[in-house]
Amino acid sequence: SEEQKIRETAARALVDAFVAHDGEVRQAASNALMVVDAPSTPGLIATARASAEPATQAALDALVARFAINPTR
Repeated sequence: SEEQKIRETAARALVDAFVAHDGEVRQAASNALMVVDAPSTPGLIATARASAEPATQAALDALVARFAINPTR
C-alpha cells in the first residue's frame, strides 16, 4: 500500500540519520522510528549495523531492543 511505502521510506531515512549523527539528532531519529513503526525497521537497522563502527553498532543494538518493545504500539 502507499502508506507502507511511505513508512518504509521514512524509516530508511531515519535509520540513515541515526547512523550519521549522535546526540539530539540520534534521539530524535530514534523517537521518530517508534512513531513510523515500519515493519522493515529491524532489517534496515541490521543492514546499517553491518557496516557501522563498534560504537554505532552498540547504539543500533539498543535501537533494535527499543523498537522490539515500541511504546507507541
